[in-house]
Amino acid sequence: MVGNERWASRLFLATGMVLLLAAFSGCGAGYRSRNINGVKTVTYVDENGNARDIYRVEKDGRTTIYDENDPMARRLVAQQAAAAKMEQARNERLDRIKAAPKRASRDPIYVVLFETELGENLAKAEKPEGAVYKAFRKEFEHDRICKLVNPRKMKGNAGREIRAFLENPLSPESTVADVSVTTRAFLEEQYGISKKKGKPARMVALVFEATITSHFLPRTFTVRESGHILNNPEVTRKFAAKVRRIIVEEVGPTIPKDRSV
Repeated sequence: MVGNERWASRLFLATGMVLLLAAFSGCGAGYRSRNINGVKTVTYVDENGNARDIYRVEKDGRTTIYDENDPMARRLVAQQAAAAKMEQARNERLDRIKAAPKRASRDPIYVVLFETELGENLAKAEKPEGAVYKAFRKEFEHDRICKLVNPRKMKGNAGREIRAFLENPLSPESTVADVSVTTRAFLEEQYGISKKKGKPARMVALVFEATITSHFLPRTFTVRESGHILNNPEVTRKFAAKVRRIIVEEVGPTIPKDRSV
């Protein structure tokens, strides 16, 4: 009797699992996406398990639509059309920027310096908080060409803000920038030859890295400077000078006189 009960219990559990799987299969209708070697294919599977391909996107972006009336296919086509339109507008704007008269060499360049990202060890050692960023920013505060934009108020470089720029010259509290600068600082052990003893030596160095991005042409520059942690004021000055040179000599000549171009 006990054996029969165990057998019945197992049969009940097995039957329940089958029914549960069947229920999930019945609810499995929908879209499936697979990506093989960079080729994406979207398929629709109905309640009976029948599958039909909706579209296929190759590595290079070429697209094959198998069912033009399918909602997913229509959505993809709309997304691609919007992306193409944006790319065309972007290219047309770049052409206008390249052809436009450029700012004079002594005209201001409006720069946003975002807060410096600190490495873990430097963050622990920094006193007071924010000292690294403030020291770097200070190097630009009275610059006659690089005028600072408050990063907390910066929104972008288009439309209404550009028109506001043309009507009123920018102040350090402006919302428009020509260039953005992101910086990172961290401590690093470096090895070399001691100038005093002429022997191999190691030191803890302060390292700065920056990414400088033009808001007009798709150009990005990177800068790095390092030196002994005890010489941090000098390291900061050298780093700021490198950043400024890129802004003034590399980005500056490409900035149009009319920012609304």
